[in-house]
Amino acid sequence: MDDRPIGIFDSGAGGLTVARQIMHALPHRRLVYFGDSLRAPYGSRRPEELVQFSREIIDFLLSKNIGALVVACGTISATVFKTVKDMAGDMPVVGMVDAAVDAALEATKTGHIGLIATAGTIASGAHEKAIAAKRPDATLTGVACPLFVPLVEEGWLDNDVARLTAQKYLAGLAKSDIDTLILGCTHYPLLIESIKAALPADISIIDPAVRLAENLRDLIGQGSYARPVHEFYISGNKDKFDQTSYIVFGKSYDAKVVKL
Repeated sequence: MDDRPIGIFDSGAGGLTVARQIMHALPHRRLVYFGDSLRAPYGSRRPEELVQFSREIIDFLLSKNIGALVVACGTISATVFKTVKDMAGDMPVVGMVDAAVDAALEATKTGHIGLIATAGTIASGAHEKAIAAKRPDATLTGVACPLFVPLVEEGWLDNDVARLTAQKYLAGLAKSDIDTLILGCTHYPLLIESIKAALPADISIIDPAVRLAENLRDLIGQGSYARPVHEFYISGNKDKFDQTSYIVFGKSYDAKVVKL
């Protein structure tokens, strides 16, 4: 069994929600995480910027001898995933789109699915294409929520600003006929209370990280470390990252600041 650590990268602290699900599904696997909070958000970045940022981060993760790669960033997964996957060579690489679509199609009863994500993810049409390929009769309604990532990076998760922002973005979806909503960015699960408050209670909310972690477990196996030691690296503000780490895990992981 290949016991090299799993590399995970995201535009910032949001990918910690993916790391949390992977820890639950693969408790004996080591993780090496990189959050590019200095250059967040990624949602409005040009594809060539996303490719360059990914190359720098993957080179860093490869220097840590990773054996599998998780592209936690929803924008990269939706826009330049194939290019980024090729950077990792022959190792297993997983992204967010397929996990999101598979989980949503299982959950929906009506085939009417909503998606909230960054502007880049919505514009890519990646989720819509994946749904059409697997269930042509299903429909997808996407809404860009560009302020959600800055709110999470600032630590504003369930205050008046977060709730009012969620109500503004989700007003149309709340009145629509969707029965399932995909959280298309890793930051969004951290706003779950504000998001739920803006929607009817009977809408199923999909965190793609749950399915991704299950897929990854099936792909690479459990590993053998009884108490794995994880590593966390960031490019930006350490105090804010540590604060989010505590919210996600119930404790803070000591992240090291790295300038790529």
